[in-house]
Amino acid sequence: MYEILTARLDESYTHMETGVQIQQASLVQFCVLPAEECLHQGGTICADCAPGWQYDYDFGDEFPFDRIDCRPTIVDLITAGKLGVGDTLTGGPEASASAIVTAEGLMLADGRIYANPSAAANAAQTEADESPHDEHAETEPARWPQVWDVQQLAYPASAAADTVIVIAITAPDRRHAIAQAITWIQGHTRAGEDWSALALDRIGPRRWTVALTTPENSATGPARCTR
Repeated sequence: MYEILTARLDESYTHMETGVQIQQASLVQFCVLPAEECLHQGGTICADCAPGWQYDYDFGDEFPFDRIDCRPTIVDLITAGKLGVGDTLTGGPEASASAIVTAEGLMLADGRIYANPSAAANAAQTEADESPHDEHAETEPARWPQVWDVQQLAYPASAAADTVIVIAITAPDRRHAIAQAITWIQGHTRAGEDWSALALDRIGPRRWTVALTTPENSATGPARCTR
């Protein structure tokens, strides 16, 4: 059994043209792993990457790692000379998503300005991943995130259709299958849902089925990370 941490990500933003402020947040789950097994990206957390996650995510009282002393803002980074107003930030050389540094935060192409860098990155990536509308869009099959090769499967015969989601996911082992499945479901359901995952079977090399449930929908309580 592995520990699951739930963190809050502030996704509030201001629109450049209207000045309207939108207050919103989402809950994100992390599976606690040893440093040598951690992905150091969405879905897992260890002692090595815990300080970095705390810059943008608020973790509850039950936190098994050292807390950081301060959380620099975009304004702090501009003041320190680490960022400049007008700079364009991307997720990497092959990333299609980008944001422009302003005095208030990171601005996306549609004018939304985020003070939280991770929230800006998530919103920019979501925007970039949305395929443009065309006349063939309705006949094309749904495209799951290629990085994890996710496919939604039929639910178990013993479970109600609206209580369990079973997906197939590519991962090296059970732990990573669980962590990646939780990250995937967080991006495909409404914010605030507390999902739990249970790795079911290995169905091929580096290929797993994972059952996802929410506590309020589970008749026997939430599924937990288990071997």
